[in-house]
Parts: sequence; structure tokens; C-alpha cells
Amino acid sequence: MSWSFRSVYDGHVGPQAAWHLEKHLLPNLVNSLYELYSKGGQPQKEAVHSVIKDVFVSLDDDMVNKSAQLIVEQSEGTPIKALAAKVLQTARSGSCVLVAFYDHNVRTLHVPVVGDSRAVLGRRRQTKDKDGKTIYDVHVLSVDQNGDNPDEVARLSAEHPDEKLFNGTRLLDWGPARTFGNGVMKWSKELQAFMQEKCLGDKPYSTLLTPPYFTAMPETMTTKN
Repeated sequence: MSWSFRSVYDGHVGPQAAWHLEKHLLPNLVNSLYELYSKGGQPQKEAVHSVIKDVFVSLDDDMVNKSAQLIVEQSEGTPIKALAAKVLQTARSGSCVLVAFYDHNVRTLHVPVVGDSRAVLGRRRQTKDKDGKTIYDVHVLSVDQNGDNPDEVARLSAEHPDEKLFNGTRLLDWGPARTFGNGVMKWSKELQAFMQEKCLGDKPYSTLLTPPYFTAMPETMTTKN
């Protein structure tokens, strides 16, 4: 197997989520892809996309939900505030993610994105311009997941009917519509009320009526050389 990977982690509300992803996302992805490719034959792009989706969603679940569940399950007498301050740093911060996975054997590039980082491919032309300079054709390989994307607006509007979600292109005052982390946009209102009471967490936003709003489900585009 001859593979190359590149990744971008665009963190916000602190660096912890981006740090966590930088450490864990690609190793998890490589291990899962190795299992897929070890079954023999060249997998279809749909199978590759499915593995990428499962890795992204599972890692986000570990970051956001399993860490929160650890706090909820603490017994009486446990110094829960100090534990929450440590354990929930990654869940409370957030990050957009862009990955490029190139399979050299079949000259195929897979680009999953969560958020509004953008991948652009430059393909060199055989001919040069009149000054002898190399010319590149630009190909956009990802679609921003934000309020400028009508598919994202339609998806969120269907999931949260009768709610005013967008102010211009911003989703409940956030730029991206998908992220890793950002537990405040994913935890239930009951869980956030628990955190406020037990962990000195922030008061739940009154605009968050039916969370979750964010997801780490990627959209993956595939192109061949």
C-alpha cells in the first residue's frame, strides 16, 4: 500500500480539540483503512467513504459524549468540578477538519471535510503561457459546510423545524455548520443543565432548543488523476 495523507485542523474556542485530532485522527484513520484494504482487492470509493465516516464520527463521540458520560457517572464525593475542568477541555473546544488521502496505486484522492476549510487542487497544463510560465487549472475539492451552502441549510432546517437557525450565513452565531467538539452545540439541554449545576459550567444558551446542531459527519469527495 502506498498512501499519503495531509490534514488541516482549524481550531476554535481553545486549541484542545485541534490538538486531540492532530494526535488521534490520522492514526485511527490509517488503522481502519488498512483493515479495509487488507480484505483483498481495490475497495470501491463508497467503502472508503464509509470507513472515513465511521472514524470521524466515532472519534467525535469519544471527545464529546464519552467524556461527558464519565462526569455524569461519578459517585458522590468525587471532586467533580476539578475533574470536569480537565476532562471536558477537548469537548468544549472545537475544530473544523480537512483531510487529503491519496492512494498512489490507483492515483485517487479522497478529501473528507468537516466544517468550512477548503481543499483546492492545481493541475499543471502541458502548455505554458506566452511568458513561459506554468499554468495550473484550479479544481475545488470540497464544499464549505456553513450557511452559504443550501444543502446544509436544508439539512438543518429539516432537523430543527420551526426554529430560526440562521442569521445571514451564521448558524446560531457560529460560522461552520459541522465541527468536531463544541459540546455546547451537541449536548442535550438536560446534560448542560447538569454541568451548570454540578461543574460550574456555562448557562445553556436560550437559543439552543433541540440540540444537537453540529455533527462531525464528513462529506467526502473523490477525484482521480
